[in-house]
Amino acid sequence: MRHSIIWVILLIAVLALTGCAGRFQPPVSPMPTGSAQRPQAAEGEELLATVKSREEAEEIAALYGIELVSCSEHVATFHTDEDLYAVIRRGKDNGWPLLEVNYVITLDDPVSHAPKKG
Repeated sequence: MRHSIIWVILLIAVLALTGCAGRFQPPVSPMPTGSAQRPQAAEGEELLATVKSREEAEEIAALYGIELVSCSEHVATFHTDEDLYAVIRRGKDNGWPLLEVNYVITLDDPVSHAPKKG
């Protein structure tokens, strides 16, 4: 009897640990689409790249014809007056290291978006 209770407990534990795996997905708010809702890039350091060294960051800046602003902790920030997406597209077309937009995202005031009761 004792062995069957242990087996039942083990079975319940295994089912609890594996039965729900991958099923729960928390709700995610989609990123706004369209140019009117696109987040703004950080002014003066609009582009980012992961790098192994400052020298690599300088090479990327030279390839793209953009200004290296800073390089710290394997992240380089760059400035350009060109359209950011045109710069990124030029790099993709030429097989250069990947650049990403350095977005500034702020949280909306939760009170102003609260549903109205009534």
